Amino acid sequence: MTGEDGRREIQRDILRIMQQLQQEDESQVRSVASVATPLHQQYVQQQQLVRQTVPESDDELLLILTQRQQQEENMDTMPAQQQHHFQQQQQQQQQPVENYIPLTLKEHNKDRCAYLPTFPYLNSCKPNEIPLLLANVSTSILGPNDLTRRYATCYEGPFIPIILSDQMNSYMYDCFKRDFNDLIERLKINPAIIDFNLGRLRRIVERFQLLQMVFSRRFTQWNKNNIPVYAQHDINFPNNLLKLNEIELKIGLEFFLQIDVDLFYMKTCTFLNAWPRSLDEGVFCKSHLPLVRYSFQACEKISCTLCESPSTIIQSDSCRTHRFLNGYYAILNCPVTCQTKNIIYTLTCPCGEYDFIGSTSSHILEVIESIRENGNQYMHETLISANSPFGSHQDTNNFLHNQKEFIRLYQHSARCAKVIQLFLNVNPDYDCFIPMTYEQAMVDDRNKIIELSPVSDFSDLFIQHVPIPPKGYMFSNYQQEKQRKFFEKLHFIKSHDEKLFTPVDFYNFSVIAVLPENCSTLLRQTLECLFATHAETKLNMFNLRTKDTHELYAFPYHRVWCENIIRSSPMTS
Repeated sequence: MTGEDGRREIQRDILRIMQQLQQEDESQVRSVASVATPLHQQYVQQQQLVRQTVPESDDELLLILTQRQQQEENMDTMPAQQQHHFQQQQQQQQQPVENYIPLTLKEHNKDRCAYLPTFPYLNSCKPNEIPLLLANVSTSILGPNDLTRRYATCYEGPFIPIILSDQMNSYMYDCFKRDFNDLIERLKINPAIIDFNLGRLRRIVERFQLLQMVFSRRFTQWNKNNIPVYAQHDINFPNNLLKLNEIELKIGLEFFLQIDVDLFYMKTCTFLNAWPRSLDEGVFCKSHLPLVRYSFQACEKISCTLCESPSTIIQSDSCRTHRFLNGYYAILNCPVTCQTKNIIYTLTCPCGEYDFIGSTSSHILEVIESIRENGNQYMHETLISANSPFGSHQDTNNFLHNQKEFIRLYQHSARCAKVIQLFLNVNPDYDCFIPMTYEQAMVDDRNKIIELSPVSDFSDLFIQHVPIPPKGYMFSNYQQEKQRKFFEKLHFIKSHDEKLFTPVDFYNFSVIAVLPENCSTLLRQTLECLFATHAETKLNMFNLRTKDTHELYAFPYHRVWCENIIRSSPMTS
C-alpha cells in the first residue's frame, strides 16, 4: 500500500468515526440539569461520556483509531472466555437509556401498571411493554422513546379525521366536545389519550366498588351471628354499580392523569384558590422539575385546638412534599387550612414501617380527634383484655362497628413498641400490662415490696382475660398485683363514666390532596384507593391490587410487641 492509499484509508476511517459519534450524540435529546436523583446522575454521566469521546482534531481521531486497533489486536490474543466478557462490558457501556426507569415499580408490584394512566395501546400489548403516560416526569429525564410517545401526533382517537376536521357532522363528537373540549384545551393533550384513559378510569371506579362490596360482605358474614335481626334487614348491597356524572368524570380524570408512577403532582389544579403552574404547560411536565407551592396554613383563631396546640402531629407553613414509605411522592394540589373539607390524608407511624391513607368529607380537626379517641380506646382494650378489642367490630354498639376500614390502623398502634411507648409516657398506670423477660421479672420482684390487695371477684375475673405474654416474656408478681389494683380503680371510674387514660396522638398527619367541595363520596373514595394502591400503604384494609391487604403485607405488627419498651420508674408499695 502506497503512502497516498494509506492517507485515503485513514480519511475514510476518520469519516466513519465522525458519523458514528454524531449519531451517538444525536441520540441524546439534550443535556440535562443536575437533579438529585439516581436516574438523573446516570443520565448526566452518559452525557459526559459522549462529550468526552467527541474528538476536536484529526490527531485525536488518529489516536482513537490506534487505540481501537490495539484493542482488536489484544482481542485476538485473548482467551475465548475473556473475549466474551469484554464484549459484554462494551455492549453495556454503549447501550443507551431508552426509557424512563420508574423508582417505585419493581417486579413484585408490576400489576400497578393496570391502575396508571397510559398512552393508547393495543390489547395484545404485553404487561411489561405498557406505555405509561409519565405526565409528571420532566423532559430532561425522559429517554428518546418516552419523548417520541409524548410528542407524537399520530394517536388515532374515537373519531375519523373527516369528523375531526368538521367536514362531517357527528352527534357523538358534538357530545365529546361539549363535555371534554375545555379539558383537552386546558390540559393540552391529545383527544385519543383522553378517550383511552376515560375507559381506564371507568374500570377503576367499577373495580373499587366491587372490592368495597366484597370487603363489606366479608365483615357482614363475620358479624352474622352477632347482629340483631332488625339490623340484618338493614344491610343492603346495590345491584347496580354507581357511575360518575360528566362533571365528576372530568375532575376524576384530571386527578388520574397526574397520579403518576412515582409522583402525584396536579399542576393544572384550578379550584380552591389554586392556579396552574404555567398556562402553556398542560398536563405534561416540561423541562422544569415539579414545584411545591402549597402547604397547610394555620388559622389565627385562639379557640382552634389544632392550630394552637404545641403538638407536632401536623406541621404548618412548610412547603414540602410527602414521601410515602415505599418511595412514592405526593405534592399538595391546593392550599389547606384546618377548615378545609373533602381531603385525602395520610397517617405515618413513628416506627417508620407502616402508613395509612384515608379520606373524609369533613375537616381535618374532626378526623384527628376521631382517630385519637378511637385509637386510644383500642389501645386501652388491647392492653387489658385478650377478647374485647379483636372482636369489637362485631358489636353494633362498639365504635369499630362503623369504622371497619380503620381496623388494621388500630391493630398496629396497639402492638407497635414506638406507639405503646408514647402511650405509656402519658399513662404510666398501664405499664403493668407490658410483659418482661424472665430475668427482668425476677429482678422486679426482688427489688420491690409487694403489698397484697384484698381478694375481689371483680378484679380476678378481669385478670383471667389479660393477654398472654409472647414467648420468653412474663408478668412479674409485682405487675400482677398492680393489675388487680388497676381493675379495682377501673371499676370505680366506669361507674362515674370516666376514663382511666389520657388520649395521645399516635400518628403523624399529612394532607396529600384536596378535592372540590361538592364532589361525591364515590369519587373521593376511588381516588383514596388509587393513592393507597400506588403508595402501597400496609394499614389500609384493601386496595385495587387485592381484596385483603393481609394477603400482601400479613399482620400489621410484629409478634414480639413488648420488646425494648421502657417502663415508668417503679414506686415501692
